Amino acid sequence: MSSPGGENFLAAKGLALPLLDEVNDQITVIDSAYCCRFANPAACAKIQAPADQIVGRHLARLIGQTAFDLLKPSFDRGFAGETDLWSDWMDLGDGERVFFECRILPCRGADGTIIGVTNIARDLTAWAEKEQKQEQSEQRFKDFAEIASDWLWEMDADLRFCWFSDNVEEKTGVPAAWHYGKTRAEIASPDIDPAVLKMHLDVLNAHQPYRDFRLVRRGPDGDRWISSNGNPIFDRSGRFLGYRGTGTDITAEVRAEQAAAKQQELETALAEERALSSLQRQFIAMVSHEFRTPLAIIDGNAHRLLRHEDKLSPAMLRQAVGKIRGSVTRMTRLMESVLSLSRLESGQVEFEPSELSLRDHLAEICGSYADLSPDHEIRVDTARITRPLFGDERQVSQILSNLLSNAVKYSPTGTIITVDAWQEDSGFAVIAVGDQGVGIPADEIETLFDCFFRASTSTGIAGTGIGLHLVRELVDMHGGSIEVDSTVGQGSTFTVRLPLAVADDQRPSPPMADRKGEPDIQLSRRSA
Repeated sequence: MSSPGGENFLAAKGLALPLLDEVNDQITVIDSAYCCRFANPAACAKIQAPADQIVGRHLARLIGQTAFDLLKPSFDRGFAGETDLWSDWMDLGDGERVFFECRILPCRGADGTIIGVTNIARDLTAWAEKEQKQEQSEQRFKDFAEIASDWLWEMDADLRFCWFSDNVEEKTGVPAAWHYGKTRAEIASPDIDPAVLKMHLDVLNAHQPYRDFRLVRRGPDGDRWISSNGNPIFDRSGRFLGYRGTGTDITAEVRAEQAAAKQQELETALAEERALSSLQRQFIAMVSHEFRTPLAIIDGNAHRLLRHEDKLSPAMLRQAVGKIRGSVTRMTRLMESVLSLSRLESGQVEFEPSELSLRDHLAEICGSYADLSPDHEIRVDTARITRPLFGDERQVSQILSNLLSNAVKYSPTGTIITVDAWQEDSGFAVIAVGDQGVGIPADEIETLFDCFFRASTSTGIAGTGIGLHLVRELVDMHGGSIEVDSTVGQGSTFTVRLPLAVADDQRPSPPMADRKGEPDIQLSRRSA
């Protein structure tokens, strides 16, 4: 709508009034006095006044002095015959703030003189607000990126770096451009664990998110430790576009951790050295004590033989010689334990497994101890063993000998020692050595197999604390296991599991198998 004067003003230009009434743009015609000569319906709606209250009034009265002052330079350029494009925020009063884009065109009369300007205004407030929020978001993102300890990065679909935030140079000393076109593998140090790098590259190729991947980056400034997080990005159709993520320089942190680990390693080594020195002193004292007793027995009986050479009866001679033999055997076993422990600690123990008969080994070892310990009854049951062991013959003998030696040593005279053996479907032979001795306190079971450890119930009984430690190590070498069940004052049972040789279903059953589980060997050398 327009006033009659406004229509005449436009008619002079031959403008199609019906067409202007239909457009959404706000169209006004301003004369040289800055008064409105025409306003289409869209302009009237924005000004919130009918056309007859708009036409003829000064533009400052219609849109406010502030808005008019903003537009006046563009109007003046229009009056000078120029076309101008103006866009900015504009205050319309009463707190209303809009973003206008105004195209100012000179309006000429029939004789070509400029009689006014046409203002085609478009309200772009919604668009401008969106752009403003986007700019604010980008600025916020940029501000955070600049002050954060992390930097931001992006990979393309070929997993090559294509963008880094500017602060990466500040954080690492390497400019962003240095990374462009490189893959993660190409910036990694050659010192990185290949398996770790491959696992990470597999994640990238599978387009999976990841967190806190640590790598050593080899750059122009040397190696730096980097922690990286990344998320894959896809378009709306699901097509993989690459990765976006963050990076953090953790070089100082890693070096501090390495220094702390080194310090801990040195402290541990020092503690181990001190413990070793203590163990060496303890070992020397123990060996001195353990050798003194059998040497005294040997010396005493040797002097006795010399003094009473012509007066000794055969029985007295056998007794003296038996004591000498027993002391020599005790010293020999002590030396064997010490030497075995030394070889074990230095990694010089040779493991040469082969098939061997557990029944024969037990019969031999138990027979030997029955001769040396006539005051104990040793009962052996191996009827349920039909398959050979697969182990190192010398080491198996040491395992069985140490267990039986302890059973004899810590059991009172006249008690029974049981040695039972059977085989399990799991492919292991089980050997259980039980005694009726002093027992072991429950709170000492956990440390029972430590080197030189002796239970509190062993006070007054000779021993080194080497045997059970050696047994456990040798059992471990065989891939077996050892357990102990003990009650103070009632005795202990040590149960060892060692691997059997490959099963042979055709192997005939041993002759003793029909004895219905009764002990197949009973050894007793009781003194009269």
